[in-house]
Amino acid sequence: MANGSAYDVRTIPRARMLAHLGVSVVAVDFRNCARPPAEAAHPKGHGTSDVAPFPAGLNDCYSGLEWVHKHADELRIDPGQLAVAGPSGGGNLTIALALLAKQRGKLHLLPRGFYACCPYIAGTWPQDVSNEGEPPLFCLGDSHLDSVNNGIMLPLSGTREGSASSQGYGQASFDERNPLAWPGFCTVEDVTGLPRCMVSVNECDPLRDEGINFYRLCASAGVDCNARTVLGTIHGGDLNMDALPENALETCRSIVHFARGPTAAAKL
Repeated sequence: MANGSAYDVRTIPRARMLAHLGVSVVAVDFRNCARPPAEAAHPKGHGTSDVAPFPAGLNDCYSGLEWVHKHADELRIDPGQLAVAGPSGGGNLTIALALLAKQRGKLHLLPRGFYACCPYIAGTWPQDVSNEGEPPLFCLGDSHLDSVNNGIMLPLSGTREGSASSQGYGQASFDERNPLAWPGFCTVEDVTGLPRCMVSVNECDPLRDEGINFYRLCASAGVDCNARTVLGTIHGGDLNMDALPENALETCRSIVHFARGPTAAAKL
């Protein structure tokens, strides 16, 4: 949502590990709201130098999903086996992509569903709020508090009216309580009918509880969903190929198992 690229040193190793585990991987570059993807782009100059707030990045992701579906024969993949996944801001976009597909009547683009890692979905993290009020405040839990996980890699702060994050991504969309920008605003009605999903969170992450509570919202709406907490890890730590290769491999295995569908266990 803010920075990074499909070509950067964090993304490429993950994509390669997933591919080595036996799935086809397409990494979609999309416009960020803070720094252009081109800053970390492929040396041949691929990628975009554009910077734009919501909904630019989400629209790029949706266009990428449509492109993959349309070119499935060329890519030699089965369009009936597509799933989408992403971490952190990408976890936000992963959920938002499913919501947008539902709104547009295009859920056939996500036949295997979506896998959100440590999703960044609330848009505000006031330090005086714990499980309080209407969305997104009710989804916070207490992991964002200074007394719990705040400041462990991610320093979160914000009033009840938003934060620097929501201002950069699009304050208007936060004020409008738009779940496509910040899925922490989702209601039971918003998530009803979504495809199967997995939410993965990190124990020592300030964002941990908003991910868990999104899973609980989906479960209450009858969505085919599951969740996992990776103990002892910081935000996105289980995808850090350098520091925690074993954890990264386990999470990639979880993503691949999910993408292969509910019958994967019977095939192994």
